[in-house]
Amino acid sequence: ISRTKLREVEPAACSGTVKGEQCTNKALPFTRHCFQHILLNHSQQLFSSCTAKFADGQQCSVPVFDITHQTPLCEEHAKKM
Repeated sequence: ISRTKLREVEPAACSGTVKGEQCTNKALPFTRHCFQHILLNHSQQLFSSCTAKFADGQQCSVPVFDITHQTPLCEEHAKKM
């Protein structure tokens, strides 16, 4: 495997931040973000945000990998349905 291809396969550090601090999670393969921050990559098309809302009206921000539903839910909100 060439060095270029090897760099593409090795998990890199996530480029997201948490309260101003650099995220320490590994990025998903072929991305620059971990699962928690994948929605920061606006060009990705595999993940969407959970469509559920909390009692106070705030939108759930958990990423969801579910291309089969028009209103995808995270695991927590799917269990409550």
